[in-house]
Amino acid sequence: MDKFNGRLTPDELIKEFRDFKLKVINEDVVFNITNRTIRSLGDELDFIKDTFREEDILTGSIALRLFGLLNRGSSDIDILIKDKDRYSDYIRDDYEWEIPNRLGYKSFKYKPSIFSKKIEYEVDFFEDLGCNFTEIEVGDFLNKRYVRIHNPIEILDFKMRMAIEAKSDKHNDDLTQIFGQAPW
Repeated sequence: MDKFNGRLTPDELIKEFRDFKLKVINEDVVFNITNRTIRSLGDELDFIKDTFREEDILTGSIALRLFGLLNRGSSDIDILIKDKDRYSDYIRDDYEWEIPNRLGYKSFKYKPSIFSKKIEYEVDFFEDLGCNFTEIEVGDFLNKRYVRIHNPIEILDFKMRMAIEAKSDKHNDDLTQIFGQAPW
């Protein structure tokens, strides 16, 4: 471990990820989305349910939080979409060079109910090039639908590549936290 920064080195990340995947295969680690995590992300999930299409897939840190793998806040919402031309006004920044399928981000104002204030969400869009996902039911009895959640191993694989290439400390921090959790 890099004692100065408290992060795993690239070699340690590779070993920990291999061990983690073996634990998933052996069912020592099982991915579950609990009602508690759904409730804790209820505002974000309602926004996703009400704003995006059923075939869109939630990915990134919020997806990892739903699976109970990550415990940090999120500055944006990451969505995989098949229709890369859906929006004409993606905002692009220096982050694009790191991720080939990144389309850019866009801000959305969302009013959950007539009595609430508008909430602004920043959504980072990525082209869906094919991925595995699970579905959860979101909403109340009058306004329910399924939301797709990206497979956590695929998200961790992406974070591994970014951390090893040293493109972002955030990815290494996330992986160090995930691999350091008990009981695995």
